[in-house]
Amino acid sequence: YDLGGFMLKKIIIGPFVSVSLFIAVFVSMILYSGYKLWDNNFFNPKIVEYHYKLDGRDIYSVESRSDFDSFYEKPILLALHGSQRESENYKTKSVEGENFYIYQKEKALENNYRFLSISLDTDVWGNEEGIESLSRLYDYESENDHYNQHWLLWATSAGGVNAYRMIGDRPDLFTKMIGTFPVYDTEQMTLVNSRADAYWDRQYNPADYPEKLSNANFLIFHGLDDNIVDIDLHSGKLKNDMPQNVELIKTLGGHSTDNFYVYDDEKINDFMFYKIVPKEVLENVPRHSGNYIAVPVVISGGEGA
Repeated sequence: YDLGGFMLKKIIIGPFVSVSLFIAVFVSMILYSGYKLWDNNFFNPKIVEYHYKLDGRDIYSVESRSDFDSFYEKPILLALHGSQRESENYKTKSVEGENFYIYQKEKALENNYRFLSISLDTDVWGNEEGIESLSRLYDYESENDHYNQHWLLWATSAGGVNAYRMIGDRPDLFTKMIGTFPVYDTEQMTLVNSRADAYWDRQYNPADYPEKLSNANFLIFHGLDDNIVDIDLHSGKLKNDMPQNVELIKTLGGHSTDNFYVYDDEKINDFMFYKIVPKEVLENVPRHSGNYIAVPVVISGGEGA
């Protein structure tokens, strides 16, 4: 157009340019929204540790917490230590910290579990007082509906007795267990271990009630050179009692916190895996925090070594 010596050209924006502009604006909005979430630490979890006492027993808890946790019920891993051990052994910065036990805590954090441990002293052998404390620990922690009611257990050595007992008593709550050379037959242990003989109250031996464990799945690591908790008389016996429920990994090494052969990252991560699904797809919705729930998933790894 001629406007008194000035020329005005008519510009027509084609469909390709229009779509490109729309995409650019849309992507810019997404990037800005992501930046604001990042700027407000939505994707930046922080480590939260705390300690308290229950029945005079030390409780240690740690988790990696972020705003995303409010959308679903985070799963909990309860670690059950061996004889003459304590919850302090799981602490990275404690003088009592043991790398063998710290590894279990780190795997919980890596897989976005909340980690819990309790000092059981001589009640580590599955005595009634220890079981009562574990039951109260579960009831106390379950008051917070931010966490999943189905706990994963990780038992080491004598801690296996309490873990098998918990599963037998409450098969609806405890359906998965990782074991590192765990004790299964407490009565057999009294024949070879003076502490088991002195402190076990003879009330409950898991090996006498394998049918109570039939609803759970187990990933067990046990060294072939273990001369304290015999692999054939404990983990092998568990495998024979429930061949479909137990993956037994026979490893090198013996009964020692120096034996890292009993840790297989890939198998442990697979076993700890859970998927987050909308609660409405479940028939029985356990509680009401958020709209989603973490559902345990068992990935079969075969029959083991």
